Parts: sequence; C-alpha cells; structure tokens
Amino acid sequence: TSPNLAFTLQPLNQLVELLPTRSYRTTIHTDQGWQYRHKSWRNILKQNRIIQSMSRRATALDNAVMESFFNKLKVEIGALSKYASAKELIHAINDWIRYYNNARIQTKLNGHSPVEYRQMAA
Repeated sequence: TSPNLAFTLQPLNQLVELLPTRSYRTTIHTDQGWQYRHKSWRNILKQNRIIQSMSRRATALDNAVMESFFNKLKVEIGALSKYASAKELIHAINDWIRYYNNARIQTKLNGHSPVEYRQMAA
C-alpha cells in the first residue's frame, strides 16, 4: 500500500533466490526512487553480482521497454476504480501478466507470445 523499503527488498530477495548460478553479471533497471538508492538495496545487488541501471531524471526513453509494458497493462486492465480491493487488482494484474507472457501475440516477435519466442530461440 506504500512504497517503503520492505516493499522493494522483498521482491529483490525473491528474485535473487530464483536466479540460477551464473558466471556472468545480471542487470536490473530501476527508476530513481529512494528505495532503489538505499544502502540495503545496493548491498544485495553487490553481493549477488547484479548491476543496477537507473533511468535518468525525466528521460522515459531510458526505460522505454518497461514504460511500454506498463502502458499496455494500464490500458488493458482498465481503470483502477473498477476493482473493489487491492486483492482483486493484484489478481487482475497477475492474470494479465500470465496472458501477456503466454498468449498475447506480438508483431515484433513474428506473431508469437514472449514465451513461445524464447522457446523457439532456445
């Protein structure tokens, strides 16, 4: 319900647990929120060989891919006022993300969903 430090550390720690052991570094892109500049956040990144990429102020193109994704999400799930609770909204977002990754075809991926495209590339 609020963007506090725990709100950002919990998914970061979950991500670290899911990442496979790798010989290369991983990059994570964030905005300039204070949570992403906090020492705790940056220490977790450093300990796990994750490089932080941060958008420059007022430069949406630095994060154009995610800005586009969130725009599609907001347009396709509709107005927040149609959801009776945060739980209902979270459920709708999770459903939409599953749809986006597994079923929603993308012209730039030659008419495949992102999951299909990755499987073909592998």
